[in-house]
Amino acid sequence: MKKAVAIVIIIVVVLMGGMFVWGFIGSQSTQESQPESAGTTSTQTDIQQDNSVENKSITLSELRKRNTAQECWLAINGSVYNVTDYISRHPGGADLILANCGKDASQAFNTQGGQGKHSTGAKAKLETYKIGIFE
Repeated sequence: MKKAVAIVIIIVVVLMGGMFVWGFIGSQSTQESQPESAGTTSTQTDIQQDNSVENKSITLSELRKRNTAQECWLAINGSVYNVTDYISRHPGGADLILANCGKDASQAFNTQGGQGKHSTGAKAKLETYKIGIFE
């Protein structure tokens, strides 16, 4: 009887582990099949294709024009980022980004809105949206 119970427990653990791995692999392939550039604005697509644009100087007056959910640029630590396509995916909520569109958001980003600081992964993700240097 003890052997039968042990075998059932082993089978259940193996099946649960298999379902967990299968779910993890499935979620990874779903993320890979949906490229980051889906829905990317033409400005960001052009910038990703031409890395020299990352050195483009962007003035405060130009930044201030990009202050809506339809076109949201942020200046952070001397660089400018077009985060329009990321707004709806921001883990802290869209409103935290929208409040800073068209502005120097260095303090908000560096302090995570007064809640701490962003992770290394968040900083790396931000770099993928870089479009220029803040003048």
